[in-house]
Amino acid sequence: MPELARPRNRRRAVALAVLAVGWTAALAVFLARAPVAEDPDVYDLEHSRLYQRQLEVLGGKAAVLGKELDDWLAGLVEGRNLAYTIAVGTALVALAVRLWPPAREGEPPAQPA
Repeated sequence: MPELARPRNRRRAVALAVLAVGWTAALAVFLARAPVAEDPDVYDLEHSRLYQRQLEVLGGKAAVLGKELDDWLAGLVEGRNLAYTIAVGTALVALAVRLWPPAREGEPPAQPA
């Protein structure tokens, strides 16, 4: 395989392998998981003005923002949203692998300061 001897071709092959494995995993998760059915009573309680006000009084605006961030992050790994998260993460990793500059031939690796 002389084509893979060049760093550019090797990075391209690794990026394609990452995409193939990641998107296959994302497809498997998508097919295995059902959409998340949210309980309307819990949703109404957590998004009521009274709940938001009590959370802000007890923990401040940081608690409200933390709760919103927690809800958003929890939504990324539930049900079929996990498949989308895996697919996007895979694409970002493959892009990083593909665009990472190769080590120059003949130069020793950089020593940490």
